[in-house]
Amino acid sequence: MLTLAVVVGLSVDQTSKNGIMLGLTDMRVPNPIFPGDTVYSESKVLSVRSSKSRPEFGIVEISTRGFKPDGATAVEFRITVMIRKDNAT
Repeated sequence: MLTLAVVVGLSVDQTSKNGIMLGLTDMRVPNPIFPGDTVYSESKVLSVRSSKSRPEFGIVEISTRGFKPDGATAVEFRITVMIRKDNAT
């Protein structure tokens, strides 16, 4: 869980800084992280749609991967975020 928390924290600035995280799914932890390891993260937008209940917001599904310098994946997951649309007032 600590690895997940670190990678979510690393990715907040690019993914959900101005939004509300609605959920986290499909988490996998294929390789361990040890004290002293460096961890990086990368995120990719999978889908974007308008919110049905709140038209001024959009729902974004994002895939995030935390990995070590050798490229080994430490954790991967999908998050769903609700973000205010730019043209909303």
